Amino acid sequence: MSVDVASAETGRVASIPGVEAPTRLTGMASDVFAQGKTVQFWWDQDLPATVSTPVNIAIQSFLMPETDVKKALTKFEDLVEDNIGPVKK
Repeated sequence: MSVDVASAETGRVASIPGVEAPTRLTGMASDVFAQGKTVQFWWDQDLPATVSTPVNIAIQSFLMPETDVKKALTKFEDLVEDNIGPVKK
């Protein structure tokens, strides 16, 4: 990926030389990623879209102070059961 393209995507965490971090947080994340010896591909890629998109939204919502995490997880478990099958307990 080029410096120009990576720089234009301000939300992306890039460890490409020459790309300035848009925020302190993305800069810290970039530093961590740059030190890694390996990269684990995102686990949600093995899930159907009907589940992967809602899980990403649910996880992002955990950062919001008004989110009821238990309620969000229960709603997500119901969604998983509807789309994949029973959740193991």
